[in-house]
Amino acid sequence: GPPSWQRDITAYPTIIDGQNGGTVVSLSNGSAALLEGFIIRNGNVNLDGGGILIHSASPTISATAILSNTAVSSGGGIAIDGGSPHLINDTISGNTAMGGGGILIANGAEVDLRSTTIGNNMAYMFGGGILVANSSSPTVQNTIIRGNRAPSGGGVQVFDSVGQIINSHIMENVAQSGSGGGLNIQNSSMSLGANSIVSNTATMNGGGILVETSSASIDNCLVRANQGGNGGGIYIVGSLGLITNNLIRDNIATLGSGGGIALERSAPTLDANSIIANTSATNGGGLDVVGRYCASDVCENPASPAMVNTVIARNVAGEKGGGIHVDSGAGVSLINNTIANNGGEGVFVDAYAQAAITNTMIMNNAYGIRALVPSAPGSDYNLVWSNTPGGNYEGLSAGSHDMSADPRVVSAASDDYHLRPDSPAIDSGSNAAAPGDDRDGNVRPLQGRCAGQQIADIGAYEFLLDPASCFTPTPTPTLPPGTPTRTVTPTPSSTQTASPSTTPTRTSTPVTTGTATRTATTVTSPTRTVTPTATATPRQTVAPYHLAMPVILANLLPDCAAYEPNDSQQAAWGPLTLGVTYRAYLCFYDPVDWYTVDLPRAGALSIELAVPTLMDLNLYLHSSNGALIAESVNFGEGVSERIIMPVQVPGRYYIRVAPYSRRDPNQPYTLTANLF
Repeated sequence: GPPSWQRDITAYPTIIDGQNGGTVVSLSNGSAALLEGFIIRNGNVNLDGGGILIHSASPTISATAILSNTAVSSGGGIAIDGGSPHLINDTISGNTAMGGGGILIANGAEVDLRSTTIGNNMAYMFGGGILVANSSSPTVQNTIIRGNRAPSGGGVQVFDSVGQIINSHIMENVAQSGSGGGLNIQNSSMSLGANSIVSNTATMNGGGILVETSSASIDNCLVRANQGGNGGGIYIVGSLGLITNNLIRDNIATLGSGGGIALERSAPTLDANSIIANTSATNGGGLDVVGRYCASDVCENPASPAMVNTVIARNVAGEKGGGIHVDSGAGVSLINNTIANNGGEGVFVDAYAQAAITNTMIMNNAYGIRALVPSAPGSDYNLVWSNTPGGNYEGLSAGSHDMSADPRVVSAASDDYHLRPDSPAIDSGSNAAAPGDDRDGNVRPLQGRCAGQQIADIGAYEFLLDPASCFTPTPTPTLPPGTPTRTVTPTPSSTQTASPSTTPTRTSTPVTTGTATRTATTVTSPTRTVTPTATATPRQTVAPYHLAMPVILANLLPDCAAYEPNDSQQAAWGPLTLGVTYRAYLCFYDPVDWYTVDLPRAGALSIELAVPTLMDLNLYLHSSNGALIAESVNFGEGVSERIIMPVQVPGRYYIRVAPYSRRDPNQPYTLTANLF
């Protein structure tokens, strides 16, 4: 037959050089072509798409580098005008355009963008990395958007569209003269999940994220070390949405307010966030709720957000509200939060502003709650303690159910505000106001005292009572002197002696080069009998044992269940070493693997899972008490994908790997955990 060959696209890429003579590659009219393993460079066009122009087509562009292309209009690297293309494992770098230096996604395009690096691109107007416009709907996953520049939307600019960005890094992008260093979202509906948005900069508003006249969901993200004139981490104006389960820390509002978050004329719900160590030049080190112009007591378009189950700690403001500032004309509802150790006021309520504060712990701030007349703050069922030198209240009185006592949290120095068993905050809140769960996702209210009732606690965390702590042993009666005792003689019975068993010692071999090999130590434990199958020789009885780390099973037996004790949280392998890649198998009878990882600090936990062929897997992260924190389903066969999730509290976490629909017990997957 005719000869056949397949090019090694990594070792031998094909270079298509446009030599600045127009668009390098054009795909149109429904084309579903595969473009794989190319370098496309030096395109230069007066309209859109310097490197690649896609018009009403659905090609797949994979393992391709789009480098140093220019478009006078939009889409320096790639311009997508309608269609449903797939961009997978590409590099888009060093491209330039008026809008969308790296990529333009426009005119209803439905784009699947995965495992791609978009870096060091530049736009002269909008979207240094990506510009999305005109009713488009991109899905961006496992992608790095880094070091891009534009006057507005340094990393990503979105206009009039719907989309989602998941498990991606958006970092070191710059909005040179405008807003949205990392992302600028306008008149759109966007979902951001499990991303790290780090070290972005904006001259104006929203160093990390700007959301304007939009609906946005920001969930399970790390927003860290961003800088903007206002809203160092996040700036939201005229919008609704949900801001949930995020770690927002070390951001700076360089010119004005809202070091962590600034809300202007907006009413999102903030639930279960940690807003820590942010700084503002003026007001609201952690959170600034911005009203609008007020004439007498009438204010234009007031902001009215609700915040629950949130920790606001160690933030600093140059003027008002180290923790929270509520501006004139704005209102805020604060329920079951912990506001602690902020420089300045825990909560500052400005004139003509409103605040309803319930079930909230306010401790160790320079001031507790401070209000200017005329304002209408309300406080009840709160614990307000040790706010010095300014005092617990100024401009208002304590609520009838407020208390002042040492809250006895686990470790304020480590930002761990869980309640200790002797905390007076336990069972001291109001059930009527409390949300249905707490910062960790545990049900609220719970019974917090042995003889108590199900009453909500004060603060972001509900105390979890250990039922064993309520057990009182029955005292042994003391017999009068001289009372005879009876000796009971046991009845003899035959005792079976277990056959001795041999437990093999396995070697844990991390894939990472240069890492020392560990040998698992056999632990003496009761023997476990494995039910034999119908074979001539019954299986050997094997003692279960736990390994310090996962191992390579070089010669897998048909029944590997006896060699895989990590099929439950109690039997999890670990702790994993951060930065080391491990290889393991999903067994035939117990196809679930559990691992532990110990995190020394808060940050962004990155977990990379490489899946072999003929398998697809799910990945889950659990807290130390087993509560599910995050999940990512259907890691496809033959790919390596990464999820990123913020962790607010150091300590032990559990990683669970399970099949989505298929598994092969004879093929290994690899797992790598890192902390950023």
